[in-house]
Amino acid sequence: MTMKSKSLIWLLLLGVGGLLVFLSRKDEDDRVCSAVPAAVIAANPNLKRSLEIENAKNKCIKERICRPDVLMGSSPCEFTAYDLRECKDMDAGLADYKTARRHLEAQVETCELSKAENGRDVTVYQWNWEQ
Repeated sequence: MTMKSKSLIWLLLLGVGGLLVFLSRKDEDDRVCSAVPAAVIAANPNLKRSLEIENAKNKCIKERICRPDVLMGSSPCEFTAYDLRECKDMDAGLADYKTARRHLEAQVETCELSKAENGRDVTVYQWNWEQ
């Protein structure tokens, strides 16, 4: 490999690293947050379908699971991936645990949701009312 090729590879790696830093941001907990939309992260393999599931999931969280008119004051609202089954009438994809979890994890990557382990070692997702 010539010196020119090595220099080109290093330049390319530096550019990719810079792009990753540019596309990331930090939230208030110093987590690195992706600037790529959650639907794009979760798309596997169909972006259009991923957007449909993402919209239904967000509506489900805000209108059924974390209803402000009923649960106001208990912030953040906590739920599991299994709770999204409640909204299978909005989108059948929400009834599938793997699909629901993939979309929730994508929102954790973008810092739209937080996640924690509850006392029974179950992953709970947290949604703040301010969103």
